[in-house]
Amino acid sequence: MHLLLLCNYFWKKCVVTFAEALSIQYSLKHTVPRLNDSDVESLLRKSVTYAQYRAFMRAIFGYLLPHELIGKCNMELAVDRISSILFKLGFDESIRLSDLFSIPFKTSALKWLRYLPSHELCCIHRKFMLWAAFYVTPENRTKLLRFYRKDVWKRIETHSFYLLSKKRDVKKVKGVMKSTVGAQVRFLPKSSGTRSLIVPVGKSFLRQYSAIALKIVCVIIDLVCSKQRKCSKELPITGAAVWNGIGGFPKRFRRFVQMNRSARIYAVKTDVRDCFDCINQNRLRSILRKRLLLTKHFRLSANMIGMSSLIFARRCGFGCGIVDHNCNLLELCVTGEMVIWFLETYVINKEFEYRGSVYRAFRGIPQGNHASTRLCDLYLGEADCERYFELMKRRDTLLIRYVDDYLLLTTDMNVARKFLEVMHLGADDNYNIIADSAKTVINFYCESSELLIFGKVVGSRSAVPWCGYVIYPDLRRYCIDWARIHSEKAIACRVVHKMSSREKRIAVLKFLKASLREKYRMVDRFPHDKWKIGVMKKFAAVGTKLYARPYARKVRLSTKGRWNHVFWQKLRAWLRQGFTYSYNTKLSHLYG
Repeated sequence: MHLLLLCNYFWKKCVVTFAEALSIQYSLKHTVPRLNDSDVESLLRKSVTYAQYRAFMRAIFGYLLPHELIGKCNMELAVDRISSILFKLGFDESIRLSDLFSIPFKTSALKWLRYLPSHELCCIHRKFMLWAAFYVTPENRTKLLRFYRKDVWKRIETHSFYLLSKKRDVKKVKGVMKSTVGAQVRFLPKSSGTRSLIVPVGKSFLRQYSAIALKIVCVIIDLVCSKQRKCSKELPITGAAVWNGIGGFPKRFRRFVQMNRSARIYAVKTDVRDCFDCINQNRLRSILRKRLLLTKHFRLSANMIGMSSLIFARRCGFGCGIVDHNCNLLELCVTGEMVIWFLETYVINKEFEYRGSVYRAFRGIPQGNHASTRLCDLYLGEADCERYFELMKRRDTLLIRYVDDYLLLTTDMNVARKFLEVMHLGADDNYNIIADSAKTVINFYCESSELLIFGKVVGSRSAVPWCGYVIYPDLRRYCIDWARIHSEKAIACRVVHKMSSREKRIAVLKFLKASLREKYRMVDRFPHDKWKIGVMKKFAAVGTKLYARPYARKVRLSTKGRWNHVFWQKLRAWLRQGFTYSYNTKLSHLYG
């Protein structure tokens, strides 16, 4: 009897599990074939397509669920719906199991489901059908999920870590327990490669401790920078960095235009190549000791860091330990030495785990947190003050930077050429700051053609894009590209498969208004003639193709149906008329 029970247990736990894994690998091999490309960039572009993922899901569900439950045709419709929802999810979107399995399957008719507890039944898709076959990762910019075969992603990850080791001088650390590291490296796919992120893992207390420490560091750095701007007449310690976020650009642009009304404006847009990876750690430490005095005390209130963060910091002993400095229960006193220790431990000398080993980088700083952005501002700001001291004081020149993206507007072509040369060829210093020629855009002719082998030269009346703004130097105007800078604020669609067709049409219209209103105003101010009519037609065509269609796919607005067909048919006319439709009043309900 005991032998029979033992054999039954072995059959359920081992043989059935092996058969399921074998079926998954067999289905994966036939639906998503193995890639033999040696180039990693081509592997990044060849992620799993929707057709491949749907075929894989059909094969798996055909193995797990018999067609007699709801019929073969109904089964394919249900599986296709599940595949569509899962494949088009964003990184921050949630989904419930009841949303996937809206059709009540007769699970009691399946013998193998009787042996699974409820929590394992809920995790069956995640455990057997998704994570066992694919590596799922969000894109760097759009945050849409990408699916890769696990063997393909392993090759991509190996090559990405090799490049990261060369850029940041990564070396293995011996004698360190993995449980004390609390971070691991991850890679996100970009347009032409991957971006490395140091992600916190491990116990929740250690993660909260490091998060509060970095939050205090960010507040103190902002406090020091704002005080220096108010009290000192010298150049800001952040150099040409835009203050108070990217929203501070319009004010500085209008002031520059008012002081230079008649002369032609030359524009240079570029950014630093591998900015976070090329930072000299020793130079960064000297800058921190110069700006954050070790003996200085910083008093932080609950309004600065939040009441919950203040309570946690006091409980963990973040204060300086002097009773007179912490007399108020709603304040926290931190020394500059403690701030430097936080930065050394959690940013500069941060150890991370990769495939079971512990590593540390001796060049650059990790990406993925606000403290790294502050350190990058301080580092590049020090370089700006040394390289472009005279340039930033000129009235006919505007040099502005957002993290590592530079924009130069000047009325002197020699200044623009000199800036272009320094950024691409470097200067005689230890900052290791070199511009990426592939992302450089200028609106004038440059004799040093070797600087712009991969760059872009636009016409004098063309637009220069920079950090979500589209700048027209010849017209002395700018507009905001809402589709890039604030697309998530235009309309928030979380559970889009539950929205009606009308709600989806309204969502598309709101997104188009937020994205194209400023561009329409730029064109609408010209006199009405044949040129304007042609431009308006191109404007409507581009808006429909590059803005409306992709966002409609995101909210899953179908092109079928009577009113949806009419909506797409008249959408270009709605754009040409300035986001109104007056040709037929009976169709006005389609557009708001």
